Amino acid sequence: MLFALAVLFGVYQLFQTKDIFSLVILGAQVIALVLTFITVKQIKFAGGLVFGLTLVMSIIYGFVKNDIRISKRVLILFSAGWVLFIYLVPVFHRNDLRILGLAMIIPIGAYIVLLAKDLKSYRNELGFLTIILIAGLSQFIESLEIFDIIRLPFT
Repeated sequence: MLFALAVLFGVYQLFQTKDIFSLVILGAQVIALVLTFITVKQIKFAGGLVFGLTLVMSIIYGFVKNDIRISKRVLILFSAGWVLFIYLVPVFHRNDLRILGLAMIIPIGAYIVLLAKDLKSYRNELGFLTIILIAGLSQFIESLEIFDIIRLPFT
């Protein structure tokens, strides 16, 4: 459900974003999330790979974009880097590190605070950053469930 809302928000943001690099990242994220909704295992896997590539592209964006403030740069780099790390943990068969998903509360909180202070300056990054943080929120919730901190009724 969260990712369906993320796709809808991403499609809306595609028409609001003016920066080409942000537009490419956001478009690839929307495609990746749509692919993950398809039940064919190989297509779902391809969607996961494309989403991972968008995380790498977001990290590159955070490093190479010159006209962004340090707070925005740190938020992009930390959020995308941490979500990428959490997604790679199972690849290396280190499920004991899944508890690190609880740390996603830090960039989620920073995202809320920074947007509340200055929403207009995040116009170009709002779409892809929101999708990244929704992925982080899902990892946070999954970490809570894995370690029996909470048990959601709809999972």
